[in-house]
Amino acid sequence: RPFDDGLRYADNISARTQPPPLVPFGPYHKSSKVYYYTRDARRSVESPSVIYTADQLEAG
Repeated sequence: RPFDDGLRYADNISARTQPPPLVPFGPYHKSSKVYYYTRDARRSVESPSVIYTADQLEAG
C-alpha cells in the first residue's frame, strides 16, 4: 500500500504562524459587566444550613 501523506495539499492549508486576531472590544469584554454573570446560579451556592438538630428532633 502506498504512503498517503495527510499534508499532500499543503497549498490549501493555512500557515501555522499567524498573528493573533485583532478583535475589537465590545460591551461584553469584561465579565463583571455581563448580565448573566450576576444571575449565575453556581456563584450563589453556599454551605448547607442546619435546620434541625438532633436535640430538637428528640424533644419533639
